[in-house]
Amino acid sequence: MTDAEQREAARQFANKWKAGGDEKQDCHAFWIQLLQNVLGVHDKSER
Repeated sequence: MTDAEQREAARQFANKWKAGGDEKQDCHAFWIQLLQNVLGVHDKSER
């Protein structure tokens, strides 16, 4: 992922989540989307 692609992914992620949500209900979706879509971590089970 290029820097420009990552910035665009971060912008889209922020826009999607800026309205907030239910902290307990949306916690996993928030982190999975951040890791996959913005940071490019696709195998989140690996340490």
